[in-house]
Amino acid sequence: MRLRTIVVLLAVVILLGASGIAWSQTVQGVITGTVTDPTGAVVPNVTVTITNAGTNASQTTTTGSDGSYRFSLVPPGNYIVEVKAANFAAVRASGIVVEASQTVPFNVKLELAQASQVIEVTGQALLVQTATSDLATQIDRTTIENATLVDRDVFGVLPFLAPQVSPGLTMQPTSGGARIAGTAYLLNGADNNDNFSGGGINIKPPLESVEDFTVLTNSMSAQYGRGAGAVVTANQKSGSNKFHGALYEQNRNASLNAGDFFNNKLGLPKPKYIRNQYGGEIDGPIRRDKTFFSFALDRVDLR
Repeated sequence: MRLRTIVVLLAVVILLGASGIAWSQTVQGVITGTVTDPTGAVVPNVTVTITNAGTNASQTTTTGSDGSYRFSLVPPGNYIVEVKAANFAAVRASGIVVEASQTVPFNVKLELAQASQVIEVTGQALLVQTATSDLATQIDRTTIENATLVDRDVFGVLPFLAPQVSPGLTMQPTSGGARIAGTAYLLNGADNNDNFSGGGINIKPPLESVEDFTVLTNSMSAQYGRGAGAVVTANQKSGSNKFHGALYEQNRNASLNAGDFFNNKLGLPKPKYIRNQYGGEIDGPIRRDKTFFSFALDRVDLR
C-alpha cells in the first residue's frame, strides 16, 4: 500500500510538471518563413539558425522539401537569423524582435555567390501580420515604462491599449461581447486567473519585472484554452548577459495636499495619510551564455 501511494504521488507530480510546461509554451513566440533562390524556387535542406542577442542562446533547423522552416518555441527577445546553403551567399539578419504570443514571418531570398560571402540584413517591424490570423496588440518595455499606471499594476490599464477592449461592469477589461470572467490572464504562460472571483487575478507582478505584454482579442488557437473574450499575457524578464537594475519610490503624503472643503469649514485638520510604494529589480548573468537570474520586489506601506 505504501509503495502504491508513492507511485501515485510521483505520477501526480509528473502530470503537474508536464501541464506546467504546456502552459509555459503559450508565451513563446514563433519565427517562420520560406527560403527561395533568385528565380523564386524553394530551396530545401537550408540551415537556419536563430540566436538571442541578449543571452546568445541559439536554435537550429533545416528547411523542408517546400523550402519552409519554423521555430515554434522562441522566448521573447531580440534575435539574429542566419541562413546558410551551399552555392549561395549566407544571409545574416539582425533586429528580429519576437514578443510574447507573436508569430514573426521572415522569408529569405538567397543570392548565388561564394559560400564565404555574407549578406547583412536589418529586420524591420511588420506592417501587416501575414503568418497568423490572430489579432494581437503587442506592448513593449518602452511603452510599459512610460505608461501612467495606477498602483503600478500592469493588468489594470495596459489591456485597454488594444482597440477591441472595453471596460466591463467593474471597469475590468472585456472583449468580444464576453463578460469580465471571459478575459483570461497568463503570467509567463501559466494560468493567472482567480477562479473564485470573476475577472480576478492571482498575481500582479512588479512593474519593473515585466518585459512585454500581449492582448489577443479574436478567436485565438486552442492552446489558450478558457479565454472566451481576450487573452492577456504578461511576460517577465529572465535576465541576459548584461546586468540591469532599477530602484523606485513613490510617496503620497497628506502634508502635501490641500485641505478638504468641509474640514476647512469646520476647522478640522487634514486626516493623516502617508503612502509609500517602493521596490526595485535586478537581473543579469550567473554564468555567461548559460544561466541568468532576475529578481524584483514591490511593496506598499500605508499609514
